[in-house]
Amino acid sequence: MRGAFGLLLPVALLACHPKAADSVDSCAAGGDSGCAAYTVTADATVELPAPLVLPNRAYGIAIGDLEGTGVPQIYVGTGTTVTRFDGDGWATATDIWTESDASARPLIADLTGDGVADLLMGLPDADRNVGQVLVFTGPVVDPITWDTPHLEIKGDAAAASPGAGALAAGEAIWAADMDGDDVLDLVVKAAGQTWIRPGPLTATEPLGAAGDIEWADSDVNKQEFAAVGDIDGDGVPDLVFVIQASDGPCGLPGTEIHAVTGPFSPGTYSLDAAPIVLTPPPDAIDAGGVSITDVDGDGVNDLVASAPTRLGGIPALIWRGPISSGEPPVEIPSTFGEVGIGDFGGNGAPDLLELNLQASSAGIWDTGAQGVVTVTNGPVEALTTRALCNVAVTQAWTGWPISYEDASWTGDLDGDGVSDAILATGSSLYLLRSGA
Repeated sequence: MRGAFGLLLPVALLACHPKAADSVDSCAAGGDSGCAAYTVTADATVELPAPLVLPNRAYGIAIGDLEGTGVPQIYVGTGTTVTRFDGDGWATATDIWTESDASARPLIADLTGDGVADLLMGLPDADRNVGQVLVFTGPVVDPITWDTPHLEIKGDAAAASPGAGALAAGEAIWAADMDGDDVLDLVVKAAGQTWIRPGPLTATEPLGAAGDIEWADSDVNKQEFAAVGDIDGDGVPDLVFVIQASDGPCGLPGTEIHAVTGPFSPGTYSLDAAPIVLTPPPDAIDAGGVSITDVDGDGVNDLVASAPTRLGGIPALIWRGPISSGEPPVEIPSTFGEVGIGDFGGNGAPDLLELNLQASSAGIWDTGAQGVVTVTNGPVEALTTRALCNVAVTQAWTGWPISYEDASWTGDLDGDGVSDAILATGSSLYLLRSGA
């Protein structure tokens, strides 16, 4: 890696306002708390590696060794394909699925219970927005077509959201033991509903069949994001939902985070009865990027969410586990939000991966500017007092295009014990390999 030390990257950013101590007048003030300029000071910088090329926009990333080589492959679901990257530097691209123009969310896990990994695809905009999940049982041999042996689990047509652009079954899918029987179950999210189909998977009845577990909300637009993981420390995965509220700051929608705790039993339940309710700071107008991971290294999962505020910036909110209702979060100032948490420095402490975009002072995206992907060495909770207008980071990758990431993954890709990151935007897939 070539790096320059002590480089100052001056950036004019729309969302560069630090959180005011008193937000009572923030509505009248229009959210302007006086951050005139934004800079990132990096101990080391390097240009982003040349991206791998995708057929089109990415919707999901899965990592697994379906080829049995001992080296994991990268599987990216796009608007028309599932594309595998393998070989030296993961630079060889193969479209293993091309038979649908419904966007795909891939998942690799043994959900049929035979000890061999399966390839699953969530297709939320298939079947006129009813959505479905395809399960291709392992060993998986490509190319995959509709004639390849598979299970089809369709969404609940009666419950599918009719709204334009609303996603149905397969918007997100997970594999976890949700009922405590030591067998992986399938978790499927749709707009306003989330189902658990107990494993091992054999049946193809539509979601909502007898034996399924369903969490629903009366308003399909309220259930925005979800995550799966153990947040209460009992060893059983829980479900976490971001719920849009109608009584946010300054007349804007607000946000609550509802969690329901496992193990789960068959039946239909309402999120209104969620035993754990978490409230972001009063000036938060949304929450997204929800993830469940051990932020502080104590062996217990924590809950992380990015929450845009009325005053600007998108702080990372951390609720320390084990989590119970009503706990306040730890707030990490951030300009554009947390992308991932992992040990990128190899020192055993979780670090913070962020995406910082540039914009003109008028708030118009400047296509001649560039974004910055950064890692700040942990412990993450030590970053609560950092300045928002001049952020000091450990590592910066320059050259990110002016856009959100469409999909991301954080973990140890190359088996060296240090976290790596995969970020997708547009038709570009960036591999950020720590130490490479």
